[in-house]
Amino acid sequence: MNIKIWTDFIKRTNSTKQPTGGTDKTVVLKRDCTIDAPSFILNEPVSNITYVQAFGHYYYFVDRVINLNSTQCEIQCSKDRLATFKTQIGAYNCFIERAQSVFDNMVTDNLLTASNTISHMQVRAINMPVAPGDLYVIPVFGRSGVMQYVFSNITDASKFFNTGTTMTINGDSVSASDWLLAIKNAGWAFVGSDVTSYMGDMVYIPYLPPVQTPYITTNKVVFGYYELDSPTNLNVLNPNQTRFKLTYDLTDPDNIYNDFRAYDPRYSVYKIYLPGCGIYDINSADAGKKDLKIDIMLDFLTMAVTYRIYHSIGLSGSDVALFEGKFGTGVPAMGAKLDVFGILQDTAGAAASIASENVGGVASNLVSVAQKTLQPQVNARSSGAGNGATLKNFPHILYSVKNYASCEFATANAGRPLFANRVINTLSGFVKCGNASIPLNCENSDREIINNYLNSGFYFE
Repeated sequence: MNIKIWTDFIKRTNSTKQPTGGTDKTVVLKRDCTIDAPSFILNEPVSNITYVQAFGHYYYFVDRVINLNSTQCEIQCSKDRLATFKTQIGAYNCFIERAQSVFDNMVTDNLLTASNTISHMQVRAINMPVAPGDLYVIPVFGRSGVMQYVFSNITDASKFFNTGTTMTINGDSVSASDWLLAIKNAGWAFVGSDVTSYMGDMVYIPYLPPVQTPYITTNKVVFGYYELDSPTNLNVLNPNQTRFKLTYDLTDPDNIYNDFRAYDPRYSVYKIYLPGCGIYDINSADAGKKDLKIDIMLDFLTMAVTYRIYHSIGLSGSDVALFEGKFGTGVPAMGAKLDVFGILQDTAGAAASIASENVGGVASNLVSVAQKTLQPQVNARSSGAGNGATLKNFPHILYSVKNYASCEFATANAGRPLFANRVINTLSGFVKCGNASIPLNCENSDREIINNYLNSGFYFE
């Protein structure tokens, strides 16, 4: 019988590769052998044979060449099933778990490992719908409700508290002590003759409203049931014009990854700083999306700030996170006899240094002021989970990404995830099937061995 031999062809056992060329030889098939492991007697003393084709389309690895004498050798072989049935394997349509030539970048590759090395960081700033500025708001309780008096400097705000300053009442400029005395002598029954009984906590707000319309002017100063005329117009927050809502695209900071690692917390960690709320982790699976939006809702009457982060998909979108907090610093009004003016100056000084503070630094500044005097409370707290940071970088939302390095993909040796049905001959290189059971016209042992190769990984070459 005739066979074809190769003396220099070498291949992987889990490959469908077939050789070209070859040398035709006439041999005798040894008795008592099988088609899976035949032995051929060649009337030549050849020792470097590496591969054989016999019985038509069957391919064989050469396991051993034995020189029987000076004119003969025995070639012992084992069937190369992947090469023998390459055409049928290539035509098989099945589920592919991993492949070298075609893969899905967005499917997590669990063969990849992240390191502890930070390879990239970037922070993207989003301007808030406000400008930095000083607002001092003092709520005063009157017969018709609460009036929120607004001042742009600490000196004017202190006139509601401090003795030793002046205020114009009915056209007369009087000291605060005389003012209180005049009220008492007029028979106006203030509790303890102390106007601060009708005041709430003064609030320092480091923002100016998005539009300059939330104020109304009045020449009335109210305390409880009474109203005092003042020729000087005062700004009061208009409760109907203090709520603002703006929507922005939450543009991702630049990520060095453009595959699944941009959505995987092992490789990409996203954080967002929300003024008045704090610093929070954003789920990497959500942050990697390019359709994130953020609604910012500010209420200058209550100091409430609400941030809604969501996907802009569908009619109403899909919520990712909702954070609520306050963007002011409260200073309790404890009574006119305390040195409120000095306290407010200290508090304002602490608040004014916010931009240069680290996160949490403002809180410690205010606490140090509080220990000396009124114990003002920092109201920047969030109802959400996370690090309750205090006021810093007021006009900016900070959105950051930190990337961790990863090892290299083992694409050539293990492919990358595909998880889709494909015809095998549309692929090349490493291929790993999922639960393959190829229909072959062959012995059951051949079919079982081939399926094991397909499901454990092989090379279609």
